[in-house]
Amino acid sequence: MTEVATEFSCQGLELDMPVIAWGDDFWWDDGWKIKPSRRSKAKDPKRLRTNSYRVLLSRGRDGLLVFVPPEHNLDSTFRLLKHAGMTDL
Repeated sequence: MTEVATEFSCQGLELDMPVIAWGDDFWWDDGWKIKPSRRSKAKDPKRLRTNSYRVLLSRGRDGLLVFVPPEHNLDSTFRLLKHAGMTDL
């Protein structure tokens, strides 16, 4: 628990059991939503953010732990992940 990696630094990396900290930049509200960024010049920022989380969520060889902060705006995301089969620890 001493190293942090972004989706860019973990490309091609496999870990036994990574811990993913869910951010407030991507959440579920009857569909995936993203936090707008004025700095981004991406043609499709939602696709870029979706792919970032896909990369991070696919690094675990034996599984993964996802930490969703107890913030009101992430409650629906937490419920969706549980509905998708994740277990609440």
